[in-house]
Amino acid sequence: YGALFYMLLSMATGIFYFTWVVTGASMSIGLSVLIIGIPFVILFFGSVRVLALVEGRLVEAMLGERMPRRPLYASTSATLLGRIAEMFTDPRTWATMLYMLLMLPLGIVYFTLAVTLLSISLA
Repeated sequence: YGALFYMLLSMATGIFYFTWVVTGASMSIGLSVLIIGIPFVILFFGSVRVLALVEGRLVEAMLGERMPRRPLYASTSATLLGRIAEMFTDPRTWATMLYMLLMLPLGIVYFTLAVTLLSISLA
């Protein structure tokens, strides 16, 4: 039942993730010419990483599948600017944004399958 609920919930999370990434990336590009653009981009990338952590906990709770914890930093003695630069060059950040973009079509497919199969089985 946890997997069924996850399939139903994936449409809502897919819409949210897709909207978050498209809006955040568009505003990051648009604000890049202003002084507020750089902090906005940093906050956006940080929020994507936090949402990835939340999605991992959601999968763990509903599906019982162990997800990797927060990635370890290569060097904990790095400066703040070094950690920010590492966040931008980390392939997991970009893969997370791609996953969030793909969650909308996947969420629609999961939701459609769950509702269709559930209604067929109940009928």
